[in-house]
Amino acid sequence: MADERGSDELFPTVCDMCGKALLLDENVRYILRAEVFAAYDVLELTREDLEKATRREIEELIDRMGDMDEQELADSVYKKFVFNLCPRCQRRYIEDPLGVKRHGKAGED
Repeated sequence: MADERGSDELFPTVCDMCGKALLLDENVRYILRAEVFAAYDVLELTREDLEKATRREIEELIDRMGDMDEQELADSVYKKFVFNLCPRCQRRYIEDPLGVKRHGKAGED
């Protein structure tokens, strides 16, 4: 994964998709930033929701969380990625950002 400072002498910048050296073999590089976060939609609470016994649901949630490590918990709420791309991989990414054309939809074998 990239840092946004670019290439330096000790750690040359490479394309995170294909491994090609950037700013040596290519005179331009692209930064890809992606964020994945939990989407919380506005909830409409009903009288039935308010009358529910939520204590048990909260306890069950806490139990499930007990099986997860700290990083899993954090990643389930928010994760940020930054990648360097060469021009060829930038075009490939733009044409198929989720990899559906190359790999099919998630869950399909």
